[in-house]
Amino acid sequence: MINERVRFAPSPTGFLHLGGLRTALFNFAFCKKYSGKIILRIEDTDQSRKVDGAVTNLIESLNQCDVTFDEGPHVGGEFGPYFQSQRLDIYSTYYKKLLENNDAYIVFNDEDPNLDYRKRRYQDVKKRMIDQKFVVKLRIPRNELISFFDELRGQIEFDSNLLKDPIIIKSDGYPTYHFANVVDDHEMKISHVIRGEEWLPSCPIHVLLYKYLGWYLPKFTHLPLLLNSDKSKLSKRQGDVAVESYLKKGFLPSALINFVSLLGWHPSDDTEIFSMNEMIKNFNIGKIQKGGAVFDLEKLRWMNGVYIKKMDYSYYIKFLKKHDLSIDKKKTEIIFEIVKERSLTLLEMLEESKIFVNDLDFKNEDFKVLNSQSSQLIFKYVNDNIASVDFNSLIDIASFINQISETLEIKGKDLFFPLRLAIYGKSKGPEIPRIMEALGRDETEGRIARVLVNV
Repeated sequence: MINERVRFAPSPTGFLHLGGLRTALFNFAFCKKYSGKIILRIEDTDQSRKVDGAVTNLIESLNQCDVTFDEGPHVGGEFGPYFQSQRLDIYSTYYKKLLENNDAYIVFNDEDPNLDYRKRRYQDVKKRMIDQKFVVKLRIPRNELISFFDELRGQIEFDSNLLKDPIIIKSDGYPTYHFANVVDDHEMKISHVIRGEEWLPSCPIHVLLYKYLGWYLPKFTHLPLLLNSDKSKLSKRQGDVAVESYLKKGFLPSALINFVSLLGWHPSDDTEIFSMNEMIKNFNIGKIQKGGAVFDLEKLRWMNGVYIKKMDYSYYIKFLKKHDLSIDKKKTEIIFEIVKERSLTLLEMLEESKIFVNDLDFKNEDFKVLNSQSSQLIFKYVNDNIASVDFNSLIDIASFINQISETLEIKGKDLFFPLRLAIYGKSKGPEIPRIMEALGRDETEGRIARVLVNV
């Protein structure tokens, strides 16, 4: 297969949606597998819904997720402009052709839109169009089956009698999605249209436009919907759906890519953890499921945790600098190994890291544990004997903990809970020797001193 050309064509109405990311990923994987090209096109014909900064945000979010484009408003290309609002002259040429061929008709704004204007001829109203506002409607044939092939769903047929004549040019001169996307896909030589299932009911209109204009159809693939756990359509009314938001919450781009690509698709060997390159290598439209794909936040968190465990140390250092968290270099490597095992997001990783740097903030119920007689015995023993411990040796630190247990005859949680709480701020967490190693002698001693009563 050669010369594959696909497009991702979002509207600039807000942040990049998770469903939009999946569509972009599938288009990207498909074209890269077959050495094709992917085009970014901004479908901004509905000017009333346009949001300032949306295009910039969209491009930045896609860049963070390693989805890049061969053509688009930010990189150029021979088939531009790539904003539909800048292509009105092109649309004008083609809608006039439809009017001349009697495949479309005019309805003026001051007329009753519910009346039947299907018999109206372009030549009869051409002069009125100069100084009167109007819309252009596509003429849907009656008593016909409109059919097309979907790469995922097979042959699909629609009864034309169930379709209303759609508006293809609005009174402001802008095309509707139906018209603009067909013209642009043809003009930009798009070979494969991979888009969401929500456009499937509109596809017969698009097929008719291709037929009326004498153009070859691209190959269609309509992706399944993304669903909430209750099987309702994934939307912002049910929760967060913006890609940017998940990145800000501490989800790694690589994990988000991996997770989103599995929403409705799977590789032939059912592998769950894979890189973008591995996804491209294994991508197959035939492996896309027809039914809706459930967005499982807990699975995303699990997958993000897998990627965090594989995180490079240098990435962690950059992350700390970004959040203005300064840690002694010697301690940083030790802390990194501790927190990456315990965190499912970067924000969790940050909070875990702060524990080793910032003062501990105890709750009222914590003091019941810290101030108990047994706990105070432990803290006093540590305070009196910590000078003998080699903090460069985990073995020696562990031996010291055993020594406390044997000397004071305090075992298990009765020892570990108060001691961990005193130096870590939580009764549950990493092994105490690892905490002490990360803190170092001075900080460990200082934290023990702060919980000693009547020293």
